Amino acid sequence: MSLKELPEAVDAHLEHARLHKQFGRAGAELFADAFQVAADWWRAMPMVLRWVHRAWACGLEDRSSRVMPLVIYPEAARLARLMVEFEQSDIRDTDARARWLGKAEALMESWELDVQAGRGPLLDWLHRHRAPAGTEAQPAAKPRRGRLPLAPGHSRLASSTGSMEQRSCLS
Repeated sequence: MSLKELPEAVDAHLEHARLHKQFGRAGAELFADAFQVAADWWRAMPMVLRWVHRAWACGLEDRSSRVMPLVIYPEAARLARLMVEFEQSDIRDTDARARWLGKAEALMESWELDVQAGRGPLLDWLHRHRAPAGTEAQPAAKPRRGRLPLAPGHSRLASSTGSMEQRSCLS
């Protein structure tokens, strides 16, 4: 299949590779998380015009689960970058989490996704990536360059190897 008509999918793949190169396992796992969120969005609202148009551009059926990974790839890449920014932040208190959720919901709106229908996976991700109990008021230690430690809630649920679904903390 030619991706000539889908340069945004090619750009998303390059972003996926950049995250992996820059942050190693953590970058790959955050991309997997973002991909799972976007997959949940697609399952809840597969007829979003941007996704339908991408499927048609490749000559694929718009509601086929086979097309889903390709059509959601650009949104997953942008959401993964936003997740990395959250993981890099020093503060994980309620206000910081609310600000992050607002940014994610603004992206959803810009993509013409139903924010109410798509909020659940974002909240699940935030729950798994919150600061450990008793540490929210303390700034996190700055990670070494290229190293991005993920929250314990993520690490307990995600595999460091395997498919994208296995590498995500989301089901």
